[in-house]
Amino acid sequence: MSRLAALCGKLKKEIDLGNGVTIELKMCKVKHLSELAEAVSGAEEGKISGKQIEAMANVLKEMLREAVPDATEEEIEEIVILKFAELSTALTEMLNSIFPKVPATKKK
Repeated sequence: MSRLAALCGKLKKEIDLGNGVTIELKMCKVKHLSELAEAVSGAEEGKISGKQIEAMANVLKEMLREAVPDATEEEIEEIVILKFAELSTALTEMLNSIFPKVPATKKK
């Protein structure tokens, strides 16, 4: 195990999905950053497109697959839709804890 191992996997968020089901979401991976950037672009202005929602759903599906490896694809798809608000809020809270809020640059 490398010296970096002590730093990995530290950012997690427990989320209650209801009916006694609690899962532990782990931070998304670098491979998800482009989709994540797509998902949050324009959100500050309240402009959210279907492509952004789809990008966020894709990241959430990956996170759910890691959190619940024995879940079927049908379960993952349904839970992402049913619990989209809770899951995206948990992800946003994790991201806000590691990335400082950057003020939008003003156009001249």
